Amino acid sequence: MDAQKLYGLIVAESPEAAMDEVAALLQEISADFPIPMVETAFWTAVRMYRGEFPGFRACNTEYHSLFHARQTFLTMARLLHGVSCEGGSFPPRTAALALIAAIFHDSGYLQEEGDQDGTGAKYARSHVERGIALLHRLREQLGCDASDLAAMTAMIQSTDLTVDYNDIAYPSADTRTLGQLLDVADLFAQMSDPKYLEKLLFLFHEFREAGIRDYGSEGDLLRKTIGFYQMVESRLQPAEAQADRSLRAHFRRRHGLDTNPYRESIRRQRDYLQHILQITDQSPETHLHRGGIVEKVREFYRS
Repeated sequence: MDAQKLYGLIVAESPEAAMDEVAALLQEISADFPIPMVETAFWTAVRMYRGEFPGFRACNTEYHSLFHARQTFLTMARLLHGVSCEGGSFPPRTAALALIAAIFHDSGYLQEEGDQDGTGAKYARSHVERGIALLHRLREQLGCDASDLAAMTAMIQSTDLTVDYNDIAYPSADTRTLGQLLDVADLFAQMSDPKYLEKLLFLFHEFREAGIRDYGSEGDLLRKTIGFYQMVESRLQPAEAQADRSLRAHFRRRHGLDTNPYRESIRRQRDYLQHILQITDQSPETHLHRGGIVEKVREFYRS
């Protein structure tokens, strides 16, 4: 499969395109799926990321962006659809909560209107807790009760790479499975992004603002990303087989393709990263060209 077709399958061109596709998938999953609840949550999050929601600034983190949030949301819907294609199911409301958790999982990076100091990147260490707190504030608007919030709290905590699944208070077995699938959706959405390697340069500077000093330079983060791939493989092991089956089932039903394009895209980018890391006479970022991101990083952070 050529790269353009591969990325076209993965990426939604806009929030509108993402929501349209998700709604179509949910209608196919179940006539009882609470689609209006999901749509309300999705468009509330979009307004917040765009700076159109009272009391909040527009998202100003280039890595943890609206693009990533909507891709995680879409990937989660594809996983749910794939489970359905294989004859499995989750309670419709619980599955809807997983989608709400998906679109809000990184909302803790958003700054309130009066917070004019730096960017939302400074909240990298606390963004999970902040995102959960935001869902509590939006409880009535989203139509959620206390049990819904408990489920979404556990699901969002599942995306915290510093937290072991066994340390999370999942309200039910379904919530645990959905939390692990949300972790898959989050990581697959990031790492299959056609501009993933370039966007890691933004992530380096987000880490710097948050006081995370694990990487000495942009190039150092790229070199250590090989270890990150290995860590992700280990972390996702409990849900990996189900996720791969579900995504293959989804793309088979929806697009007539017996493949998991996320895996293929992640593999291609890992291979390219390994290739450029072998070129020792140049910094690896000099070999990244998509989207003018390297130039944008230099403009933002090196001027």
